[in-house]
Amino acid sequence: MHVLKRGLAVAVAFVCSLAAPSVASADEKSEPAPGPRLHAMIEVASLVLPTAGVLETNRTIGSGADLQLPIGFHFHYRADRLAFGATASLGLFALTTSPYAGTTDLPRTHEKGFFQIAPEGRYYFTEGGSWEFFVGARAGLVMLADRYANAVGNTVPSNYGVKTVSIRTEGLQGLVGLGGNWRMHPLFTLGLDLRGGAFVFPGAQRCFPVGDCGTMQGAYPVFELGVSFGILRGI
Repeated sequence: MHVLKRGLAVAVAFVCSLAAPSVASADEKSEPAPGPRLHAMIEVASLVLPTAGVLETNRTIGSGADLQLPIGFHFHYRADRLAFGATASLGLFALTTSPYAGTTDLPRTHEKGFFQIAPEGRYYFTEGGSWEFFVGARAGLVMLADRYANAVGNTVPSNYGVKTVSIRTEGLQGLVGLGGNWRMHPLFTLGLDLRGGAFVFPGAQRCFPVGDCGTMQGAYPVFELGVSFGILRGI
């Protein structure tokens, strides 16, 4: 009986020694390393330029921040913890009201709009789980549109003319940021991204003969907070 017990113990130990590597290999196969993927995201952001100012009633630039609500996208190729791609956004909604009102004979309004486009990259500290955290950077182009609109007048077909005059100013942008994604589903992500940097408009001020001018020249600090919804798929 004693010999039988010893033999049984040896057999159990031998089986366990064979099963352990099998269990480990099964665990390794259940969480394979993610391969190359494409990550497409739609983003709604708040863009803050603390020193941009607003156009005053006498056509001078006053103090204060300019706030925008850009809508854009990010399209990334992801390999391991690195992601490279491009981003673009269009500020269709200005959240800052300018006191500029034109003249008594011709009431007018003024607001700004920004178009951004740039290549960008990210490095993910954590990758493949329910939560992903990253740092990123981008550098590219920014275009400012100063829109002057007549507040009165008859509505006529556009081939007769429009009430809005837009002055375009081109510049450069550079931003760095950090953020994270929640993998709510293997295919879908919900992200938050905080960015900071600068817009630089190096050219001379542009003006129309009627006195409408661009309102930004030089360098301006920029902060942006974006909320994104994305689709992540392997390739």
